Amino acid sequence: MRKMNRNIIYTLFVSVALFLMSCQETGDTSVVTTPTNLNANLSECLWAPFSQGANFTLSIDFSNNNVIVYNSNNETVDEGSWAFTDGKFVLTNLSGVLANYNGAWEIIEDRNVFFELQKEGVKINFEQDCNLN
Repeated sequence: MRKMNRNIIYTLFVSVALFLMSCQETGDTSVVTTPTNLNANLSECLWAPFSQGANFTLSIDFSNNNVIVYNSNNETVDEGSWAFTDGKFVLTNLSGVLANYNGAWEIIEDRNVFFELQKEGVKINFEQDCNLN
């Protein structure tokens, strides 16, 4: 009986360990940022920016290396482009509401549904929202 209990405990332990390892590999965890996975991830849905001290009511379409910014009325309020260059997320040609965000941003965190950028002490976060228009 004790041997059977040990086997059950061992099997349970191994199952939990394998589950945790699979979560680290495929779950909502940080991934190594490459142009391919960044482009694929950003193209899936719209993204909602948020930053401490800023009140954004915007959604952003990053598909095809474009940056199309919509307000809460679904009107285009800014357009630009993005690239992944030298390990940085580079925003260019923004001239409307996000003009101050042009430049090369360090990617602090890159997850399937969230990423965080930082430049010159300013941080901005983006959360994927597939329910946005």
